[in-house]
Amino acid sequence: MIPTLEKVLALKRTVFFRDVPSEELVHIALVCEEVEFQAGQLILQEGLMLDAMYIILEGHVQLTKETKEVVLIAPQETIGEFAFLDSEPVLLSFVAKEDVRALRLHREDFWELLLSKSEVTRAVVRLLVKKIRASLGF
Repeated sequence: MIPTLEKVLALKRTVFFRDVPSEELVHIALVCEEVEFQAGQLILQEGLMLDAMYIILEGHVQLTKETKEVVLIAPQETIGEFAFLDSEPVLLSFVAKEDVRALRLHREDFWELLLSKSEVTRAVVRLLVKKIRASLGF
């Protein structure tokens, strides 16, 4: 079982949660659960709905589209965050390239935190704006 402090530090290292104050990350860390996937194991299936996002702690995750390799996700990155936020099916499949250890954050827990913790909400909005600007070339 991973200690809460280690979860907070892992969350802080991700782009998704980097701007969330550490004291607020404690609330997120408390609702994250540690999960493990074996090499080759399917984590998320393309086209399906998901109810959680994952923060990769160890190992690499291969993102594929119709069995074609798209990108490799490394530790300290997140997977499933867009489908997690917009409640749409995932656009890619996620497969453990090697043994993977991750934190799973369920959507319902996250939305409760967004409603009760304004600093978390602000940080997520800032991240989304940055991603939109980057996609537009600004």
